[in-house]
Amino acid sequence: FDLAQRTWTELETTVPRPAGRFLVSLVDVGNVLYLVGGEQGSAIGTDHIHAYMNDVWAFDVATHQWIELSQNRCPRRTTTKADRARYWGTQKGSVSSGSHH
Repeated sequence: FDLAQRTWTELETTVPRPAGRFLVSLVDVGNVLYLVGGEQGSAIGTDHIHAYMNDVWAFDVATHQWIELSQNRCPRRTTTKADRARYWGTQKGSVSSGSHH
């Protein structure tokens, strides 16, 4: 991102590279950006399907090369809005797991 021009420039990068995702953690250390986790998702009608990621990647800014440091080891959980409502609810402002009756 060019701050002065307020424009994005798409970079040509190496393969392999991380899959597209959102809600990631990203930190820079020197000339390396570290990407951790995030979510993949799509909307089907009014429902949303999500896969939670926990892999770790490093991007070398100088060479435009991605390096996979840790593979996605947790099972890809696919949930819908109904699933999340069933397993995660709020009761008096606190988050609790389990179904509410």
